[in-house]
Amino acid sequence: SIVIFRLPDETNMLISNANILLSDNGIGVNNVLFFTDQENTDSHFSFSNTVIGGAAFWSLGGIEDGNIDSGNINISNAQGCVQLIAGEVDMDNVRFNNCAIPEPTTLCLLAAGGLALRRRRL
Repeated sequence: SIVIFRLPDETNMLISNANILLSDNGIGVNNVLFFTDQENTDSHFSFSNTVIGGAAFWSLGGIEDGNIDSGNINISNAQGCVQLIAGEVDMDNVRFNNCAIPEPTTLCLLAAGGLALRRRRL
C-alpha cells in the first residue's frame, strides 16, 4: 500500500536527531509521501542529523500571478535515500547513496500521484 501524509496549512515538518526508516533499498512501490501545498516560500521540511530511507517529501505550493509559490526543503547532516521536490532544496553534508533505481512502473505511479495532487490545487 501507499501512504500519503498532507501537512495542513501553516504546518512545517522539522526533524532533528531522528530517523525515518521506511526502506533500506531506495524508493519503491510501497512509498510514503509527505507533501504540503502551502502557498508560501517557507522551509516546509527541515532535517538535521537524520537518516532517511524510502520516503518522499514534496513542497508543491500554488500558482499566483503566473508564478509557482513552492516552499523550501533544508537538509543538514543526513544520509540514506529520499525523493525531494520543492522550489529550492538546500543540502549540507549529505550522503544519499543508498538509492536503488525505481522500476518504470514506480516512476509512472509517482508521476501520476504528482499530477493528481497538482490538478487538485489548480
